[in-house]
Amino acid sequence: MNQGSTALSLKMIILSFKRKLAPTVTIAKLAVLHEYRSVLAQASFGRTDPVKWHRDWTTSYTKALAYRIIEVQDEIATIAFLQVIGTRMLPI
Repeated sequence: MNQGSTALSLKMIILSFKRKLAPTVTIAKLAVLHEYRSVLAQASFGRTDPVKWHRDWTTSYTKALAYRIIEVQDEIATIAFLQVIGTRMLPI
């Protein structure tokens, strides 16, 4: 076996592993959805820093938009956002 075919075989093996081990789009979408839902849930904790929370929410919302996740489409995201911050800002 010459060096050129060995390099080609090694490249084919690496590409095969990369395809098998790479996260699928579905797995990536689920991870982003989980992150988005987690950030929404964090707002209900008593000691959440509002500035940090908003930054985290913006980041997760932007990722979710990129993956076209239903929870951030149209009015659904607006309603969820307002519900979350509404519970935090209700007068005591």
